[in-house]
Parts: sequence; structure tokens; C-alpha cells
Amino acid sequence: MPGQILNGWQTAVVQRQCSHANFMAMEVMRKSGLRVVYDLDDNFWNIPRYNPAIQWFGNKVALDWMGKCINLANAITVSTPVLKWVIEKKTRTKVPIFVIENSIDFDLFAPVRKHRKKETVTIGWAGTATHEIDYQHAF
Repeated sequence: MPGQILNGWQTAVVQRQCSHANFMAMEVMRKSGLRVVYDLDDNFWNIPRYNPAIQWFGNKVALDWMGKCINLANAITVSTPVLKWVIEKKTRTKVPIFVIENSIDFDLFAPVRKHRKKETVTIGWAGTATHEIDYQHAF
């Protein structure tokens, strides 16, 4: 049944896969002929104690499964050269890792209003609850 659902797809991009169930799902994807890209933009091997993500990712079991999932992928994308190095060191993966730095393509957004008050500043923010402390420090 799962193979039928994935029929016709070519690539799956996954993030933060770190459990036995995640590994099994990735196996189904691979067996169905999908190329699997594992995308990671956080260093889960060095989570600050104050970050809420530590409760989900900051333990040996999660990190072991993350390594297994990473090694099951066809390719890995990361946001920094340092994170590439960390993954190579922590998982000993032979899967190719590509650094794609975080960026915004401003051509995808509507043009900025030309007539705005110079003293007005607008700041946008996006992220999960794991970035709550970052948000508090931004203002």
C-alpha cells in the first residue's frame, strides 16, 4: 500500500528524522524508488540546555536514530560548513553532504512600498517554539 501512495514521486525531503518509525518510513520511501534528501539546519549534538528542543532531540536514543536516518538518505543538505563537519564527525556518513546556506530570494516577494515613513521599521520573524528565546532577545 505505501508504495502505491508514493508511486510517481521522485524525491522526498525529510527533516529531523530521529526515531525507529522515521527510519522505517524512510526505508519505505527508498524501497519505493524515491531519492531521499535529509535536510538539517540545526546542530542537535550541541543543543543549549535552555532550548526546548533538547527534550526531543537532546538524548542518545534520538541522536542514534538521527544518525541511522542520515545514513539511509541519498543526500544530505545543511545550512553551514560547520554543520557539515559535525554530521561527518558524529555519524561517520558516506552520504554526500551539500551546504546550502540559509537565504531569502527577495524576488519572490512583492516590491517594498516606496512611500513609507523613514522612522518606521518592520521586522519579520518565523520559527518554531524552539526559537522562543531568540525572539525574546531580538527586542
